[in-house]
Amino acid sequence: EDSQPKKKQQQQQRRRRRRNKRNKRRSGKQHEQSPSPSAKTDSDGDGADGQTSSRRKTVAGALQLLSDPLFIVILVSNATTAIGYTNSAILLPSYAISIGHDKSSSQYLLSVVAVLDLVGRVGGSTLSDWIRLDKRYYYLGGLVLSGVALFVLPFADDYPTMCFACAAFGLGSGVVVGITAVIMVDMLGEERLSSSYGISLFCNGLVQLIGPPVAGYIFETIGSYRPVFHGMGVILLFGASTWLVTPFLKKNHHRH
Repeated sequence: EDSQPKKKQQQQQRRRRRRNKRNKRRSGKQHEQSPSPSAKTDSDGDGADGQTSSRRKTVAGALQLLSDPLFIVILVSNATTAIGYTNSAILLPSYAISIGHDKSSSQYLLSVVAVLDLVGRVGGSTLSDWIRLDKRYYYLGGLVLSGVALFVLPFADDYPTMCFACAAFGLGSGVVVGITAVIMVDMLGEERLSSSYGISLFCNGLVQLIGPPVAGYIFETIGSYRPVFHGMGVILLFGASTWLVTPFLKKNHHRH
């Protein structure tokens, strides 16, 4: 009779021991999974330091690009395209209407520019891969062609001549846009493409905001769009002329 209570007590003690062991194991696992407050602060600090260092690298890379003369040449020439290409697309129908063409014919000129622009973007980049010339020649050729086309456009007396000038302008602008990224890779390096292209687009956006109000002011003052198109053509030719200094800049770039 005394042995039965003893057995029950022993069983209860064993059960308690097992429970204690299980509780210890669970508490140990939870302690391992949850990091300590110091570890959390260290990880947060490392993340903040990493973000700060990445921002510093981005700013340093942008400042280094802006101090590179080759990039300044690319930046200026791209800014001239932002002036010429955007404003011409805005003013072309109004100019055609102002010299006596109807609305549908004026809108058709934009279609001519758009189709040849697409041909220039695809054909220019493809041709630059087939014919192994310096990519700058394609870029400069597109700039010169589009600049000359805009400059001579006001001299076109009849509609077919205007269509021809618009086709030449669209082809040249398409070649320039299609090969801009390739030019940046060749002259600045692939690792700097994202920064250089982003800065260039930012500057182009600023210039595009200024162009239409200035063109509108000139039209209200003079009463004609002809000087505006002459000016845009000259600006594009100026953008092409800035590339004349690149051979000397590339020599100094390789020395450094």
